[in-house]
This record gives sequence, structure tokens and C-alpha cells, in this order.
Amino acid sequence: MKLQSIKGKSKKYLFILPVFMLAILSTFILANSFISTASTSNPEGSIKYGSKVCVSVINENGRIDYPCKHNLVVNAGLNAIRDTLRGSASFTNFTFLALGNSSNVTSGADPLATDTFLSAEYSGPNGLNRTAGSQAILGTGNWTVWASYTSAGIALNTNKTCIFNQSTGGTMLACVNFPETQLQGASSDVLLVNWTIFTTSG
Repeated sequence: MKLQSIKGKSKKYLFILPVFMLAILSTFILANSFISTASTSNPEGSIKYGSKVCVSVINENGRIDYPCKHNLVVNAGLNAIRDTLRGSASFTNFTFLALGNSSNVTSGADPLATDTFLSAEYSGPNGLNRTAGSQAILGTGNWTVWASYTSAGIALNTNKTCIFNQSTGGTMLACVNFPETQLQGASSDVLLVNWTIFTTSG
């Protein structure tokens, strides 16, 4: 009788064990599914970022206003926004505007999400070096940063602008290309760059 009782209990445990393991596995899958969905979804009420960059050139032929374009927020910029909102890091203001030398193949190419610096960025006494832009609030969640560059060089080509949080080095927030422009110092050509940035909810 004892032997039969032990055998009966063993069969009972053998039946319960797979059910128990299945329950644990289901819970694990459900938890991972929730984490994955939470990390990739964009639910209503989330913060949304938008921006347009307008570039104009003033030369001996007058003023040319290029069409405004949306910029690319690079991965480093997305991480800066994330870390600022969660309080794990603090960044100085993203108000420094840089120009790239489009004669350089890498600098002249479209910006990439993995970019962390502007290749062949203009620097030195040519008038196109990175500068702290002026800024103004345009309304709720909406502000603008702009800068004016006066060429002091000969045949300076540019077609890209990026925004950083420091005068040198620092963290890149975003970049955008615009039609290639050649600036002449002899005629004191002027390039105007205006970033309009806005955040919305929902």
C-alpha cells in the first residue's frame, strides 16, 4: 500500500511540474513583451520634437532664401534629451551653430544618426567658425536659435549646419543639409542660419 501511495504521489508531482514550469515561462514571455512594447511604442501624450532650419545667403547679387528643411536628430542628441529628462545628466544649452566645409566629401554628405561631430567643421579666422546663436521663445514649447556669418575667406563652400551645446567639442544634437553655397570674403558674403525648434504633446 505504501509503495502504491508513493507511486501515486510521484505521478501527481510529475503532472504538476510541467504546469508550474509552463506558468513561469508564460510570465517571463509576457514580461518581456511588455518591456519591448513599452520601449518602442509612442503612446498618446508623449513628447514630440520637431524642427525646421532656414538658411539664407546675402551676396553681391542680393539675397537668396533657401527652402526650410527638417533636421535629423542624431543618436547622441536623442540620448541627451533622454538623460536630461530622467535627471541622470545635465547639458549646457544647445545654442552653438556650426558649419561644415562641403569641399570635404564626408562633411558634404547627408547627416547620419550615428554622427557625433561635424567633419571638416569651419574654424579659425574665416568668419564661419562655430558661434553661439541668439535665441528667443516663440510660444509654448517653441523657440528659435539663429546666427549670422560674414565670410572672411576666399571661395568658402558650405552645405551643412549642426547644433551643439559647447563652443568646441561638446554634444551634437542635430544636423541638416542645405543647398551648397560659396561665400566670398571680398564681397563680405553673409550666411544666415535659423533653427526653429518646437515640442508638442499628444
